[in-house]
Amino acid sequence: MTKDQIVKYDMYERVINCCNEKPAIVALIPVFKADLATLVSILPEIRRISGLINADNAHSDDKQKAKTDMLALGLNVCANLGGYGMMTKDKVLEKMGKYSKTSLGTGKEQEMLERCQNVAAKARELLPVLKAKRGMQESLLLNFEAAIVQFNTLKPIPRSSLQDKTTLIENLETAFADADIALALMTSCAVNFNDVDSALKNAAADFVVRFNRASTVISARTSATKVKFVYIDQSTKQKLSDVNVESTALKMSKTLISAKSAPIPAIPHEGSDFTFIKEGYVTVTKENVKIKKGQINIVVVEMMPIKAN
Repeated sequence: MTKDQIVKYDMYERVINCCNEKPAIVALIPVFKADLATLVSILPEIRRISGLINADNAHSDDKQKAKTDMLALGLNVCANLGGYGMMTKDKVLEKMGKYSKTSLGTGKEQEMLERCQNVAAKARELLPVLKAKRGMQESLLLNFEAAIVQFNTLKPIPRSSLQDKTTLIENLETAFADADIALALMTSCAVNFNDVDSALKNAAADFVVRFNRASTVISARTSATKVKFVYIDQSTKQKLSDVNVESTALKMSKTLISAKSAPIPAIPHEGSDFTFIKEGYVTVTKENVKIKKGQINIVVVEMMPIKAN
C-alpha cells in the first residue's frame, strides 16, 4: 500500500470501530447499516491484495540485493585477474579486468550468471599465482562463489511478474475505490441520524459527530486540500464515469471538467455550489458543499437516469 492508502485503511478501521461501538444507533437507519457491511466486507480483500504485493516486493528486493552483492565481489576478482593478465600479456584475463558493473551484469539473468561463474572458475584455477603476484585473498573468492550460489538459489523473477504486479496494484486501487464509495454513501446518509425520532436521538447526534471525526482523512504526503467526487447511479447503485462538473468556485467560470471520479485539481472555496452533468441522467446540483481544508474530501453524487418516454 502507498502511504495515502495506509492512512485511508486506518481511517476505514476507525469508522468501523466507531460504528461497532454503537450498534443500536447504526440499526436505526438500515441503509447506513448496509453500506457499513459493504465497507467491512472490502477490508479483507484490501489486506489480501496488499499481502501479495508485499511478498512480490520482498522477493524482488532479495533478488536485487543478491545481484548487487555478487557483482561487487565479482568486480574485485576481475580487477585481480586483469592485473595479472597485464603482467602475463593474457588477453582473456585483460578482458575480464575491463569488466564494469554494467558489462558484468548485462544481458539476461542466465548470461550474467554464467559470466560470473566463468570469472570465479578462472580465479579458482589461478588462485595460487593471484595470491603470490596480486596478493588476492582466498576469502574474496569464497565470498564471490557464495554470492553466485545465493543469487542462483533465488527463483528467477518471471517475465509475467511485472504484469501480475500491475494487475494487483490496479485491483488494490479498485478495492479502495469501492471502499470510498461505501464510505461516501455512509457519509451522505449519516445526516439522517440527526432526524431520528427515538429515545436515542441525543445519542445519535453525538454518533454523527464521532463518525465524522473518525472518517476524516489527512493526506500522508501533503496537507493540500483534495476533493473527490464519486458518482453513483441512484437506481442501480453502480459507479458512473464521464461526469462533467460545473462550478464558478473552481476559478474557471462555467468551465466543464471531466471528473471521472478523479480528484479535482483546482480546490473550490468552502461552501460552494456544484452542478453535475451526464448524458442520459438528470442534472444534479449540490449547494453549499463544505470542503475541509488540508484533507481528502469525498463527496458522493447520486444521479437518476432519465426515464424513456
